[in-house]
Amino acid sequence: MHKVKRKELLLKKINIEKVIETKVILNYISDFNINSSTARRDLKELENECKINIFFGLIKSIEDDKNLILRSEQKYKEINKKENIAKEAIKLLEKCDNIFCGPGTTVEAFVRKINRKIKLLVTNSFPVFLEGWKNDNVKDILLIGGIFRENSQVFWNKDAKKYLEGIKFSHTFFSCFSVDCKGNIYDNFIPEANILKEVMTKSCKKILLVDSTKFMKKVGAGFMNIKEIDILVTDFSDNNNFNDFLEPKKIIYSMIEQENEF
Repeated sequence: MHKVKRKELLLKKINIEKVIETKVILNYISDFNINSSTARRDLKELENECKINIFFGLIKSIEDDKNLILRSEQKYKEINKKENIAKEAIKLLEKCDNIFCGPGTTVEAFVRKINRKIKLLVTNSFPVFLEGWKNDNVKDILLIGGIFRENSQVFWNKDAKKYLEGIKFSHTFFSCFSVDCKGNIYDNFIPEANILKEVMTKSCKKILLVDSTKFMKKVGAGFMNIKEIDILVTDFSDNNNFNDFLEPKKIIYSMIEQENEF
């Protein structure tokens, strides 16, 4: 196979997967009778062309970063909705909880408002970590390290499971990129979603915080369904779409605070 075709084949697979282990891509390419030495040279060329990043046995798509909304942009969108959702979510906390908080500006607002003593807060989001560190009600905070995504300011680590060994969570609070009409929940970066899925197995209650702008959309990669969570906190009132997935008592609606008009 010509080098141009080989590189196109590699890049297409990497862009689809977003992040892939080197051994997985080498195994994939072997099905096309391309040996590992040739594939490694092609991958190095793609890296030199700034089309992929290679590190620690992983290959990451550059295209993924181009399509990512900067956290600095996301932070100032729908502020009132996020703040009100955070206020409702706070009521679900119990004293001396161990909690996991995923990435997202809505979750950041939640952590900022924590008003009762939390024994341990674990996160893979640097902004969430900072909000927890500044909050005197959070006794201890653990940041799961790894590769840092500059745009979203989130760490991801293929060995995150090791960091979570022996930890049980009373609550997991997380957000998402979108929720479609069938209740499928989407994230824009599968490795981050995989960390969440591991956390879910260690959590008593799984709580999704999501504002109305993210509903009825299919953006990103699906990683779970809304029927797998325990509580949805939202300002989205058209709950008829979710009657098949959640009982009404499992949906908490935040009150929209209207700005005064003069």
